[in-house]
Amino acid sequence: MINYQEIYLISENLILRPIEVLDEEYIFNHIESGVPNYFFPKGVKKAQDIGNRIDDAIEEMEEQNEVCLAIFEKDENGEINTTNMIGTVSIYNLNSEEKNSSPEIGIWITKRGQGKNFGEEAIREFKKWIDSNISYKTITFICPELNYANRRIIESINAKAVKKYSKTDRNQMLTHYVEYKIGHNN
Repeated sequence: MINYQEIYLISENLILRPIEVLDEEYIFNHIESGVPNYFFPKGVKKAQDIGNRIDDAIEEMEEQNEVCLAIFEKDENGEINTTNMIGTVSIYNLNSEEKNSSPEIGIWITKRGQGKNFGEEAIREFKKWIDSNISYKTITFICPELNYANRRIIESINAKAVKKYSKTDRNQMLTHYVEYKIGHNN
């Protein structure tokens, strides 16, 4: 059995390592307050919201139901510098017993990390690890239809849009979504 808290992935410009409680403050200072995303579906109003979600992710990793990695831009020495965190990437619902369910993947990139192809680089490296270590038929990725940045990231690993739908969120706002499916070794 793989210890998900020992995963350490290195790509050309990035290092991905398991999320830690120490990441709370950095994430809080760089996330758009109150804006929902895959990692914080209710949005973030205070640092404790992030701490609670990180605690949940760590527990889910211990139970082999989620892999959640912090993404760092390498420093000039090719090492992690905690001020160079540029986002998170996660695969979850690994042990779902729901009929026809598939694991879901999500990615969040800070504003500082956007426009540099870091999202594409991180998702490719993560998908390579997933294909070598996790058994699945397809992975699901869901994002707002107007989130072109995330759609471009997921399409970079040959994800295919399979349906569109609308849903009212917690703030009673109607949001249009695109659901993607990603096959093994795409």
